[in-house]
Amino acid sequence: MKKLNVLANIVVGLVIVLMSNITLFFIAQAKEPSGEESNSNSWQLVWSDEFDGNSIDANKWSHMVDCDTNEEKIIGKQR
Repeated sequence: MKKLNVLANIVVGLVIVLMSNITLFFIAQAKEPSGEESNSNSWQLVWSDEFDGNSIDANKWSHMVDCDTNEEKIIGKQR
């Protein structure tokens, strides 16, 4: 029984090492953006809102003050 546990621990350890190496390999293969991809002039703004003043415009926006009641989960289920 102990030999089986030791073997199982070795297999789990090898799987963890293998998965870590695969993850590191793919991270190392990730490319940095080339010149045009990283140039902010080639990006297109698709949404923006400028806020003026110190409060939210209630004609455009609504907000929740007490967010720790899990109300977000209830609202999300209704949508």
